[in-house]
Amino acid sequence: MGPASSSKETIGKLVEAGADIFRINLSHCSHIDAKQIVEDLQNYLEESKVAAEVGIWIDMNGPKVRTGKLPNNEPVYVESGADFFFVNDISLIGDNTRIATTYSKELLDIGDKIFVDDVNVSFTVVERLENSVKTIADNSGYVGTNKGINFPSHVIDELPAFSEIDKRDLDFALELGVDFVSLSCIRSIDDIDEARLLLGNSKSKLLAKIENEKSMENFESILKRADGIVIDRGYRSRG
Repeated sequence: MGPASSSKETIGKLVEAGADIFRINLSHCSHIDAKQIVEDLQNYLEESKVAAEVGIWIDMNGPKVRTGKLPNNEPVYVESGADFFFVNDISLIGDNTRIATTYSKELLDIGDKIFVDDVNVSFTVVERLENSVKTIADNSGYVGTNKGINFPSHVIDELPAFSEIDKRDLDFALELGVDFVSLSCIRSIDDIDEARLLLGNSKSKLLAKIENEKSMENFESILKRADGIVIDRGYRSRG
């Protein structure tokens, strides 16, 4: 669900068209907006008397790196083949040549790929600098503020599976009584086990999102622990 599809009228049209689950991404949606979507869906189903069963899926951030700030929070356009820098200074206000990240440190090597915003734009690392990495844009596209960054060849083990924000988001999801919750960038069954502890006796089903090489290596064990798997085809389709 996004801004263009979150009105009660649009929700009704989607249900009539056969939608049987609504995904709400809390990385890009406030608790207030998410609650309104759930209430509008519930009210529509009650008022319309339709026989549809529609699930609610809350998608949480998980151990994901994100882009920093841009002027007026407006996306910038990056041309294919252009130099672009990812800078380890979250206070930096970026532009169409560079952007801050919440993490990169010594993680990346020359030749590694960086995917931004569900692979909207892909970059190849060409040089490591003191406080940044220099890349070449593989394709043209927009880079925005607070967008997910994925390093498909690397996993950042030191990031917690659940940040304090994720824990608050999970509490919120459970208060709403949603049908499914998912955590981005699952790495191993340890992440699943931590999620299980936080879920407690909740009836909400746990979905594991597969978005990196380590989760693919641990796919079988993750599948046994989770209630379902979500394959991020964007991240898995490039390499």
